[in-house]
Amino acid sequence: MKFDWDAFLASRKGKMVLIGAAAVLLVGLIILVWMAFRRPQTPNIEQEIYDPISGDTVRILDQDPEEPWDGVFLLGFGVFGEIGFTGVQQEIIFATVRDFFSEGYPDISQLSLSRNSISYDITNEDITWFELISDTEETFRVKLDIEGSIFRVAVYIYDEAGNRLN
Repeated sequence: MKFDWDAFLASRKGKMVLIGAAAVLLVGLIILVWMAFRRPQTPNIEQEIYDPISGDTVRILDQDPEEPWDGVFLLGFGVFGEIGFTGVQQEIIFATVRDFFSEGYPDISQLSLSRNSISYDITNEDITWFELISDTEETFRVKLDIEGSIFRVAVYIYDEAGNRLN
């Protein structure tokens, strides 16, 4: 038995199937054309600057940021995730250092965590030390004390002479 295409396409049901298939093909074609010609708006990188202190690469983009920032930029702070600090602790460290220097040291625009400066207190496993070097060539020591918690970290900032600043 052979299917009668002519009779099917002449019927009301056949016409509805044909119109539906044409509509699906048209929508699919429109989507394909749209995807082929749309260009994702990615910023162009004007310059990449390697920071030898932190090991990070800073990318200068050809567009203004969505939210302007006139505080201090921190480089190298991704290392805390690598050495075992929790996300909550990392946010506390980042926010404390950023806010302290943004408010108290307006001449500093960039601080680099010296990757080779991370050390641990042999008498207290909760304490970690590291150095920050500013773009004004000032050096600061920072003491982190997790106080036995995965949710807390106390951040103490010292100048080169060892005077506590916060």
